[in-house]
This record gives sequence, structure tokens and C-alpha cells, in this order.
Amino acid sequence: MLVGFAFGLVSWTLMEYSIHRFIFHYDENIPEGMLAQMAHFLLHGVHHYLPMDPLRLVMPPALSTFLGLNILGLLCLVFTPGMVHAVAAGLTAGYVMYDECHYWLHHGTSANKYLCQLKTYHLRHHYKDFKAGFGITSDFWDNIFGTQFVSSD
Repeated sequence: MLVGFAFGLVSWTLMEYSIHRFIFHYDENIPEGMLAQMAHFLLHGVHHYLPMDPLRLVMPPALSTFLGLNILGLLCLVFTPGMVHAVAAGLTAGYVMYDECHYWLHHGTSANKYLCQLKTYHLRHHYKDFKAGFGITSDFWDNIFGTQFVSSD
């Protein structure tokens, strides 16, 4: 069970990066038309338009529930019944920690050096280069996939 939980937690970090990079920043490939443009803007564009709005930092509960249940369905196809719950718990814990961290990155303060660096990294994504720095809770996957910031200005 602990292995399943750890797997879910680590998997969340890759999901966080992938969702942010390939869904939320699918900018150039959005289909023409008001519905597609509006959906993309409401999904993530509004967060970049108003990055310090405290009401635009977490996914609406109804959408989170819908996506979570679909992910749980996929997990049921891949893992044994006991392992499904452990992996789902790890993914859920990762998601909650991500949400808390993301909110803090926009509105929190700390004397902790790592957290301050993480905040600077994330706000750089918002204010200087939205085509890099897709990691929110860490820059690990940005370093793996080469999407880290080019210079350190």
C-alpha cells in the first residue's frame, strides 16, 4: 500500500507538469471559434490574466470531482482493487498539496529559502515567460524535459 501511495504522489507531479504544459498552455493550437477560445480562457487563461486573484487559483470542485472520478475509473482498469485505493490516495494527496502550494505561491510569504525560490520561479512563469517553467511545486520535470527558463534575469 505504501508503494502505491508513493507511486500516486510521484505520478501527480508528472500529471501537474503535463496538465499545465500540454492542456493549460495549448495556446497556439486552440481551435478557432468563440466556444473553444472561451473554454480555454476560463480553464487557465483567466489565471494568467489575473494571476493574483484569490478566487482563480484552484479548479472548481465540480470539475475536480468529474476529473477525479474519471481518473479513478482509469486506475481501476490498471491496478488491483487494493492498489487502486493506495494510488488514488497518493494522487489525491499530491493534488491537495499542489493546490495549497499554488495558492501560497501567489499569496504567501515565508523566510524559507526554498519556498521563496519556488515562488520566484512560478511568478516568473506568470510575468516574464509563460512558455517555460511549467512545474509549480518543483522545477524537476522542467529540468527533465528542457522547459526550464533560459536565463536567470
